[in-house]
Amino acid sequence: MDKGDERPTPEFKPCTETPAYRQWLRDSGRAPERLCVEAQRLGLYCRYAGVGLWDMSVVEADPLNPDNVFFWSESFRRLLGFETEEEFPNRLESWSSRLHPADKARTLQAFHKHLLDRSNLTPYDLKYRLKCRDGHYRWFRATGDTQRDVGGHPIRVVGSLIDIHESTLNQHAAQQAEILKELNRFHDAAARLATANARLRIDRMEEGLNECLGILGNFLDADRAYLFSNNLVERYWSNTHEWCAPGVNGYIDELQHVPFDCAPGMVDGFQQGEPFIVTSLDNLPPDKGTFRKFLEMQGIRSVILHPLLTDGELLGFVGFDDIEEERDFSSTERAMLSLAAENFAATLARQQHYQHVQQAKAELEIVNQRLREALEEVQRLARTDPLTGLSNRRWMQECLANEAARRLRTPSPLSIIIMDVDHFKKINDQFGHNVGDKVLRRLADTLKDTVRCNDVVARWGGEEFMVMAADTDRQEALKLAERLRGEVARLRVPPLRRITISLGLAEAGPGEDLNQLIVRADRALYKAKAEGRNQTVFAELS
Repeated sequence: MDKGDERPTPEFKPCTETPAYRQWLRDSGRAPERLCVEAQRLGLYCRYAGVGLWDMSVVEADPLNPDNVFFWSESFRRLLGFETEEEFPNRLESWSSRLHPADKARTLQAFHKHLLDRSNLTPYDLKYRLKCRDGHYRWFRATGDTQRDVGGHPIRVVGSLIDIHESTLNQHAAQQAEILKELNRFHDAAARLATANARLRIDRMEEGLNECLGILGNFLDADRAYLFSNNLVERYWSNTHEWCAPGVNGYIDELQHVPFDCAPGMVDGFQQGEPFIVTSLDNLPPDKGTFRKFLEMQGIRSVILHPLLTDGELLGFVGFDDIEEERDFSSTERAMLSLAAENFAATLARQQHYQHVQQAKAELEIVNQRLREALEEVQRLARTDPLTGLSNRRWMQECLANEAARRLRTPSPLSIIIMDVDHFKKINDQFGHNVGDKVLRRLADTLKDTVRCNDVVARWGGEEFMVMAADTDRQEALKLAERLRGEVARLRVPPLRRITISLGLAEAGPGEDLNQLIVRADRALYKAKAEGRNQTVFAELS
């Protein structure tokens, strides 16, 4: 062996800092340099032989101790498509969380059984599926052995993982060679249907599903073919699609919200990927007496049901039945149904996803609409006087500011009218605030009905009101003020005999500040009240 063989290969870095590795050094008594070379060779072998190594140091001989240290080799990670420890940390969950739902329970049970067998007679050697980084499951064979103390308690567990996906599939293919020959016709049809469904628009999904049921029903020489969806929360089935051979009655309307209790244990088997097959009603066990009556009601003599699973989630099942004779469904028919179930599951998952997206969009739109309405209501309340329903002082100030900005760009006339109810305090004192509030509401309605569409009317405060008349000069503003005064004078609010208002009017001068404009109109109002009330006074520019 030349010295070149002794140099570390840059592509493999032994994990010399793990507790498991340090323990191995102590146990073996080997020189670190020699062990480093051996580890490199072992790593290279594992990498190119497709073998992944794993190692667990058991703390205090407790296999469930959370401080147990796991080590996944570089080749182990690469079998699953990972490159670094950051992507696939040295923790038990990195492996256990990727077990296929149908394999997880038995795999963990076998691992625990091996660890807890102090006699070390229970081997750890089994096959299971793991989800790779690309999201697909592959078959692996896992083996392991445990180092134990004198009491048989586990100290350290080491093992290997080998990718057997292709060999498993090939073995299965060999065993099913004769069956697959019989399925060639179905495979062609299934491929066409799968392609058609993949390209099918969501709004034509129902048509595609019914077509699939018809083709498969004819292939199986079945009397009925159907799809059921399930509600795992409320625990019931519902028939969603049905195909019937000529002359055979359908039952889709009757088969809605069928409780799980009708067929005890069936949903549990479905969730494990197990089909439900009845070759003869006489073969049903006593605890399924209710289910037997359910099948007899439909005239069924034999039936095969297959679960629809996607990513471990049960969507429902597809079924075929025969009402003319009892039959033992062949392996070809069962295999065909399994393949069909995969197609149906993929199609239904696509449809379900679309429906969820559409529902989420609709719900979001409803929420957004409610938010818009709530915002509009908040904005309306923020600018509305609660007693009269007119705009409030704050909104009038914003309107005046906007109008002032507009006049800077495009000079145009602007007039404002400030008015208040004559002797309003006397009305409150003599008849009460309820009457006073009624006067203000009726006055507000009158003002709103009398002003022009471009005018803005607001409650300015107390019994005072303001009208902003844009693009309105002195003459037009005086006409509007007198029209308002006349309409109010005709207003009747029992028990009052008459209501009058006094008005102050001002037209904005060139470049005049709005606050000064309001002051002039307010002074004109006080002058109208001082000169006898129930009149309009125009504020001249000084």
